[in-house]
Amino acid sequence: MLLKDLLYIFMKRMGMDSGINISKIYNAWEMVIGESYASYTVTRSYRNKRLYCRINSPVVKHKLFTERASIKKKMNELLGSELVDEIILL
Repeated sequence: MLLKDLLYIFMKRMGMDSGINISKIYNAWEMVIGESYASYTVTRSYRNKRLYCRINSPVVKHKLFTERASIKKKMNELLGSELVDEIILL
């Protein structure tokens, strides 16, 4: 077992893994939608399996809105578990 695996197990037992998951979710968001669309994301937050993203371009917001289901599916595949149930664009 690697040191990073031991640290992850320790952090999970201590209840410190939620911050790691949030970081992974934010990274997955950027990877799935791409760098050009990600640059329009002003703020992000994650609560109760919902990812809230404020987008500062109406055109990009509409494009992402129409593709929310496929984005969510790709993110969860990339994350390896169902961490995101809903994507809410603000």
